[in-house]
Amino acid sequence: MSTDAIATPTPEQMTELQAVTDRARAGDHTAVPRLRELLALFPRHGAYFGDLALQAAGVWIDLAAGPDLHLRESLAVKLDALRRDLLGGSADPVLDLAVDRVALTWLAANYLTAMDGAAVKHGESPRLQAFRAKRRHQAERAHLTALAALVALRKALAAPPAAAPLAAPVLTDRAAREAVANRLSGFFDGLPTLARDGAKAAASN
Repeated sequence: MSTDAIATPTPEQMTELQAVTDRARAGDHTAVPRLRELLALFPRHGAYFGDLALQAAGVWIDLAAGPDLHLRESLAVKLDALRRDLLGGSADPVLDLAVDRVALTWLAANYLTAMDGAAVKHGESPRLQAFRAKRRHQAERAHLTALAALVALRKALAAPPAAAPLAAPVLTDRAAREAVANRLSGFFDGLPTLARDGAKAAASN
């Protein structure tokens, strides 16, 4: 059965998928063959849990939101909107990877900036504040690098394809002789008639 025929698992299949997933997460190697079969039937399940960019975003959102579920959901919505804006409707997989990197570094840089402000507010030691500032600077550089890569990629994708070089014209033997004769004819004007006629005859042969 094709994977397109089963876009969404039935409740029974979802129950089995959850049970097999739990066994695999617990380290049960006997669950792997059936897990592979289920992931082949429902690739979206594997794509979701195997998306490390998505998992990384979840880690940063957890750090930023903590137990605040409203902030957690708001950050997820903001991140989705940022990705959509940066993708601009493109389905290019390479652009998608670049946008993931920009979104993640944006999240990390802004989280660390917020932590810098909280550190100052709570009067942390200058040494700890300096450590936090160093981490923030690293995150900001990573974000700027990701942005630069995205801009360069957009330019590369938008550039028109390079024109193929024009092939040199292929001349027949006669055409080649005539071209040489025409090019040399100007040099014969100052020669005596006999020499000029002989040179032209040599060129035409």
